[in-house]
Amino acid sequence: MKDVGDPIAHHWSPDKYIRLVENTANSTLAEFQRRETEFITRNIKSPQDKTYIDVGAGYGRVLPHLSPIAKKVIAIELDEDMHSELERRGAEYRSRGVQVEIIRGDANELMDLLGEKDISRPVLLVLQNSLGTWIGDYHKALEQMRKLAENLKGEIVISLLNQEKLKELGAPMYEGLQEMVGELDEDASDFDGGFFRSKVDNQGNRYQSHWWRPEEREAIRNFMGGRLVAEVHNRAFTIFHFAY
Repeated sequence: MKDVGDPIAHHWSPDKYIRLVENTANSTLAEFQRRETEFITRNIKSPQDKTYIDVGAGYGRVLPHLSPIAKKVIAIELDEDMHSELERRGAEYRSRGVQVEIIRGDANELMDLLGEKDISRPVLLVLQNSLGTWIGDYHKALEQMRKLAENLKGEIVISLLNQEKLKELGAPMYEGLQEMVGELDEDASDFDGGFFRSKVDNQGNRYQSHWWRPEEREAIRNFMGGRLVAEVHNRAFTIFHFAY
């Protein structure tokens, strides 16, 4: 990883994210989101008996897909603007009788955030390569997720973007997201290492996203332990499903 020496900032409005990401015309990003949604709604057995915990939930992109099938949904988000929209959506679903709880906090402190909450057979989700834009040490979040899943005999689903396709598929994808993430900085980016970096903005920040090398994906797989229930390997992304 290059030492670029500039602060990393990831802060977007929900409206912009919905317009540019959720409703993207980019085939790679659209396929990534579609396959994630299919996986979490079709591959989890007996979802009506389980609590889905969406770690890094953003504005609630997958909430419409989880609310009809889950016993309960807990959505966790750190960003203030994203959390505000997430809370609004959560309140809307609660008004319909769906068990949805919204938490603002840092998932690196997941066990403390959840405390003594009533959680039934948890399915923890960390989707859309959230680990690649993680603020802080993502190992802490994975450790917390693993501990909770081990304690409660739960499951974990993790989706990652593959470094091998960052230059071919990632660069065009980010070009379509330039309004949100900024312009590619070719000198600071490291396609072989799996790092897309934008040019520094007028606040002195830049966007960074990590796409995971094969050995890094294998390291995450080994770190999570448990039983690997399923693995989806698309040319651009990988989805892991662990059970404990």
